[in-house]
Amino acid sequence: MGSHPPARLIVASPEHSSDLFYKTGFLAPDPVVFLEQDAKTSLLVSPLEFARAQATARVTEVLSLESLRRALQSPGETLKLPELLGRFLLTNQIESLLVPPDFPARFYVGLSEMGLIVDVQQELPFFPERLQKSPQEVGWIKVAIEATEHALQVVVDILKRARVKEGRVVLEGEPLTSERLRNALERTLFENGLLAQHTIVASGPLSALPHEEGHGPILAHTPIVVDVFPRSLQTRYFADITRTFVKGRPPERLERMYRAVLKAQGIAIERLRAGVNASSVHRAVVAHFEASGFSTDMTAELPFGFIHTTGHGLGLDIHEPPRIGNEDIPLPEGAVVTVEPGLYYPDLGGVRIEDDVVLTKDGLEVLSSFPKDPWVFP
Repeated sequence: MGSHPPARLIVASPEHSSDLFYKTGFLAPDPVVFLEQDAKTSLLVSPLEFARAQATARVTEVLSLESLRRALQSPGETLKLPELLGRFLLTNQIESLLVPPDFPARFYVGLSEMGLIVDVQQELPFFPERLQKSPQEVGWIKVAIEATEHALQVVVDILKRARVKEGRVVLEGEPLTSERLRNALERTLFENGLLAQHTIVASGPLSALPHEEGHGPILAHTPIVVDVFPRSLQTRYFADITRTFVKGRPPERLERMYRAVLKAQGIAIERLRAGVNASSVHRAVVAHFEASGFSTDMTAELPFGFIHTTGHGLGLDIHEPPRIGNEDIPLPEGAVVTVEPGLYYPDLGGVRIEDDVVLTKDGLEVLSSFPKDPWVFP
């Protein structure tokens, strides 16, 4: 085989492959082919996308799949796309490939049958440099965060205007619902160039389920978990912020829960640094909750306590490496991560507080600044 290292190959839609968009800056709904060999990058697209890709893609060359078909097919042949790609690779003396874990099976089989060596890279992201955000990327995330905080203020303003009547939260004579709060939040985000999906606005027992989006009337005197993670329509970068509110009078145990979660977040932020072991940060949060009297049981039919990781990477994907959990990994300088401890008990509800930080050479910078107090609105 050739002396070159394996060429990196992606076959995917840039709308669904953050690695592909990261490398090319080209956005399209249909699959394209990306190839990186040494310092040369190639993008193979349909005639429909050819002119636009030539104008906008950050690659060495843009090639039309239809032109390749005319050049590489023999008279009377009709090559399927995996065969056409294989012939292109072999013509360019590329025989060894590295592909991402979600590489299409039909391409893997087709290229392997043509004698190419196709290895799957298990570690994510496919391009490791994505872990370390550039100043420009951090700036894009900051812009998304600012718009998210503006939308969260809309929720706070609605909660301030609402009233508690006979145990119900009422706004302008109508029950205030999760749907109404979520619509106001997502509409504000969209007006500012961000798209939010699966936004969580969950109150009462529903707030004890970390990924429950919430529905129906907002319950008074119970936690209202608002977790919003919109994506910028322009840059494709995410923000991710969670706040927990109460409309009415929280019971004493809920107040203790909130303060424990807030302190847990502070403990994590104090320990987060480039080079620090992610699991040491997570273990410190776990130890704090146990010492504060908030136990965790992951074996219960409905797990309770602190039942998720302390945080995760943030960028072109809402969840990307590195994770701040039980895995022993050093956190890289330049990583943007969330810090989101939480406690969840079915009889009381859940509390989660989440902010975004970037790990710098000298420590970290907290990128989000939305208030965490007051969190109770009478």
